[in-house]
Amino acid sequence: MKKFLLLVLTNIVFLINVSSNEVLYFWSGAITSHSAKVNAVLQYPAEKVRLLVTTNNNLSDPFYSEYASAAESNGNTVSLELNNLKPNTLYTYSIEIDGTNDRKEDHKGSFKTFGEEGSGCSFKFAVVSFNFFGNNRVYD
Repeated sequence: MKKFLLLVLTNIVFLINVSSNEVLYFWSGAITSHSAKVNAVLQYPAEKVRLLVTTNNNLSDPFYSEYASAAESNGNTVSLELNNLKPNTLYTYSIEIDGTNDRKEDHKGSFKTFGEEGSGCSFKFAVVSFNFFGNNRVYD
């Protein structure tokens, strides 16, 4: 009887660990003044993945992206698009997997949309060079 209970308990713990999916890593890109894209790699495949997005750092008052799926054939990678965003606005997001929001602090991301087209912006470049061979005639 003890062996049976141990076996049942071991299976329950295994199922709990397998069923908890999480984000392994993520990145945002393709950012414009009104849209952005976030890609994520999950630990396991998932049918219903979406972004929870807000302008508040504490993720309150969110709106959501459309659902997408993360298939094993794509390396459990999912690509999520956001449209109708406000220009020049900082957004914070987290990823919801099968109805559970991954709210770990290191799994929250952010991006800032660009200003309206034609509004201009300023930027700076930094250029660095290393010369390992100072006695080369090319550098004289």
